[in-house]
Amino acid sequence: PQGRTDVYGTKGGKIVRLHDNRWRLIAELPCSIESLALPPNFDRVPMTDGRPLLFVGMANFPYFGVIEDQGGNPTATFYPDGLELSDVIKIACPPDFATRPVIYAATYIGGIKKLDLSQPSPVWENVGGPFPSRFVGGMALSPDFENDRVILVGSQNGLIVGKDVPGSPWSVRESK
Repeated sequence: PQGRTDVYGTKGGKIVRLHDNRWRLIAELPCSIESLALPPNFDRVPMTDGRPLLFVGMANFPYFGVIEDQGGNPTATFYPDGLELSDVIKIACPPDFATRPVIYAATYIGGIKKLDLSQPSPVWENVGGPFPSRFVGGMALSPDFENDRVILVGSQNGLIVGKDVPGSPWSVRESK
């Protein structure tokens, strides 16, 4: 329908949505946005199971937010606990988010974290075992993440591979 698109963009701390042929401001956050992700079941139609959620990683406190965009006045909920001094550079939403609402975040110096939104008071937790002492530059979930839980991480020295399994080691594959 006219005026209802699900195309989003960011600039600085602002989130905009394409409305017909104009960008409209939907939220202004307290700091610069580094990453924006939508869940696979994103939906702004009230009669469906999905919700219009946007996940936002930021460079400074509060580091991570969930924006609900119903088209009127968006609401923002922030989840900084467990991300102390860890700017979020990448957010990943797994394909099974509708049944397992867990978000993954790559932090510049704190490794990979996860947030289980099904918990009454969600707090960020480390993924797998101790993360190698590397700066993180990016992150991707395996194409078969629902089954293998593999997470691929780009660092200043090469690829790091791990799993979302408690205590699972991270494997550093140095670039030559």
